[in-house]
Amino acid sequence: MRLVATVGKTEEELSVTSAAGKINVNFSGSEDTFELLHSEGNELFFLFNNKVCKMNLVPSDGKYLVFINHRWHSVNLEDEKIQHLKKFIKFTGSEVAEGQIVSKMPGLVVSVKCKVGDEVQQGDTLLVIESMKMENEISAPISGKITKLEVEKGQTVEKGVKMILVS
Repeated sequence: MRLVATVGKTEEELSVTSAAGKINVNFSGSEDTFELLHSEGNELFFLFNNKVCKMNLVPSDGKYLVFINHRWHSVNLEDEKIQHLKKFIKFTGSEVAEGQIVSKMPGLVVSVKCKVGDEVQQGDTLLVIESMKMENEISAPISGKITKLEVEKGQTVEKGVKMILVS
């Protein structure tokens, strides 16, 4: 199994396999073998380098708090494929304000037809994005004032990027 482990701001690929009661972990280019001896609740006892080690593993807010070598570490483990997909998903739909315009596809901002402070009507064209060799006019979803403009002409945008807020 290939995972991505995040400890603090450090992100490393982690590969875990098991065979004959032993767990092989490849982390930061080095491969280590652990033998799980006993587990009880959140405590794990394992054999590593001919030494018995104890580790506490506590799930916390989608991460794990790990106590090993007299220190607590916050560790996030994710499947490598999910980690890769998350790079393309910026946020969920529930985080979008009513007048928020979000790019629905990757593309190039060809023109911006508004500026912060402009009064616009629902349906007014605010910017044009070229995607897949087609120009797409992006219209105001509601009437109001442009309160945020987060793109400019010539900028490349990915899917899910917040571009304009009409309030």
